[in-house]
Amino acid sequence: MSDAIGTYIGDKYEIIAADGRGRDSLVYRALHHPIDRVVTLEILDPSRLGSAKARGELTRRARALAGVIHNGVATLYDYGEHCGRPYLVRAFVPGATLRVVTRREAPVTVRRALALGIQLAEATAAVHRAGIVMGALHPDLIQVYRDASGEHLVITDLAAAGVIGQRVEPQAIGGERGYVAPERMHGGASDARVDVYTLGAILYELLAGRSRVDDLDPLPIDPRLDVPARFEDLVLRALRRNPTSRPASAEAVLATLRALLEEHGDHDDNEPTLIDLAPPPDCMPYTFTRHRAP
Repeated sequence: MSDAIGTYIGDKYEIIAADGRGRDSLVYRALHHPIDRVVTLEILDPSRLGSAKARGELTRRARALAGVIHNGVATLYDYGEHCGRPYLVRAFVPGATLRVVTRREAPVTVRRALALGIQLAEATAAVHRAGIVMGALHPDLIQVYRDASGEHLVITDLAAAGVIGQRVEPQAIGGERGYVAPERMHGGASDARVDVYTLGAILYELLAGRSRVDDLDPLPIDPRLDVPARFEDLVLRALRRNPTSRPASAEAVLATLRALLEEHGDHDDNEPTLIDLAPPPDCMPYTFTRHRAP
């Protein structure tokens, strides 16, 4: 992938770093000329060029991102083709994935879990208002960074998104066991409660310091972690196997989280410092070597 550095996609996106691979795509950091904005560019892997399914998947994901306008969801800037390969361009979000944060720091303080949970619930509710269910969100698709105003959480990809109420074939479901609701794993129709389950799984991991890895109703959180009973009850209800036993929507989860944060106040006076994260996009300390577009 590094051999692409310095090349241009679509005559205006200069690749400056390789950021990884998707299932069918290559992910790069790029500089958008002439406005010098750092972006994330994802382009179909050349080995998947002949796959209509892979091409359609990238288009579907771009369409899902384009349908959501919220500061907790990465903005789609562009979609096009380069040498027959479709690509999408979205906002570059600095920092670390939520997976990295939880592995290094969980269990986190109650106040921090509430603050991150509120941001994730707000973003999830915005996705639902657009008529979309995420279905298989997991911590690698969530980025966390700090700036002068605090800690921020952004969903970077709607990889398994679908239409609310749409039935999904089990073999078409991506994601990770432990974050995907049981009814979606078995091909049931997807409504907002599918993503409520994922919210519960992520909050459980932040609070308990361990992930959910099976389909059973979760065990209570270790009482030594001093999680308020109402917060624990919300998380455990969100993780019920039966969707009718979960909170009905992300908005309902959000309302409870906000009330809990107000009740909790500033009890966590010794908030730990977040792991070293990159600064926000406007402060990215890059030095660019200029190239002329071919």
